[in-house]
Amino acid sequence: MDSIPSKRLTFDMIDQWIGALPEPAEFHVSGQAFHEVQLPPLPVEHGLAILDKPVTVLGKSAAYPYGLTDNLIERLTGAGITTVGQLATTDNRTLDQIDYIGDATIKRIREVVYQAIWM
Repeated sequence: MDSIPSKRLTFDMIDQWIGALPEPAEFHVSGQAFHEVQLPPLPVEHGLAILDKPVTVLGKSAAYPYGLTDNLIERLTGAGITTVGQLATTDNRTLDQIDYIGDATIKRIREVVYQAIWM
């Protein structure tokens, strides 16, 4: 993120990362300095944890200034969209049917959700 002038992820940037080829990494250690190091076991992954969190985690804050407003979060939860995963999979037509949500707000919602997933 330090090399991104605006410090915000865009759809184009996400598409570039998703479409990028994997870059394998190799570690070469000479000597015995790290030979005895025991790595902890990796936790079992069950998917992206952010998808199970309530949409309130997407709210604007000092740590997340580009988040959703409290008013928008209230309208989403009032429409039955209570988790980030539900919001991510809700189609634009359904979002457009919620009061005071139009194309510009839908685009902003999508950007906030993508940023949350990639953080």
